[in-house]
Amino acid sequence: MNDPNLWQLIHYLRHQATERNPAGLSGPEREASLLSHALCAVPIGLEPDETLAGDLGRGYLPAPQRETLDAAIAAFEAPSPPTAPQQPSASQLMADWFDCRAGYTLAHTCISYEEVIRHGLGAKVAEVTEALKTAAGPAAHTLRAMLTALEAVGRWAARYSELARQIAEDTAGTARRDDLLRIAEACQQVPMQPARSFHEALQSIWLTHVAIVISELSHSSLSVGRADQYLHPLYRADLRRG
Repeated sequence: MNDPNLWQLIHYLRHQATERNPAGLSGPEREASLLSHALCAVPIGLEPDETLAGDLGRGYLPAPQRETLDAAIAAFEAPSPPTAPQQPSASQLMADWFDCRAGYTLAHTCISYEEVIRHGLGAKVAEVTEALKTAAGPAAHTLRAMLTALEAVGRWAARYSELARQIAEDTAGTARRDDLLRIAEACQQVPMQPARSFHEALQSIWLTHVAIVISELSHSSLSVGRADQYLHPLYRADLRRG
């Protein structure tokens, strides 16, 4: 991820989406809308020897655009003058009094990557769409949020597919061009559809994993689970195909 201040960037993109969101969205729908905007607006790129898509950050912007974005983020983060003395937080008191320090994250997530690579997120889109036909109230709000988030990941993968094809058009080296076209094809297939190869399975896992990182605003306590078990069938199938 080509940005040492990635969270600063993601928070700014969420702030942009907050200002544009229509009033009256439920909590889940609002959060899904923020994720959708972040995945649509975050700068993406591919490293010269990269074989999996998923790189992102301000480092992939041309210098003029990066400077404009940096100025906007700096203005967004400019602190307001304090209006009253700030009271120390409970965590600060614990650190000062008892030397008790810790970091906390809301993540602690391990999704079913086996389901993602076997069926694709498109299967969940169909499942949620069907459930919405009879849902009402808070359940409908949650299902609409799920649909927004799932479709946002699909559009994000499509951005990488398009980028890889664009770079491939300007790449003379046959080996690198083949790699880029392979990335483009993989991102056109996954994570929305089932993975057809070991490479597509890795690509599906990585795009889904990074989307969760952005959604949770944390890269801590996120696990890919027993990858050795759910990837093994595709690995063996690729070996059989040579």
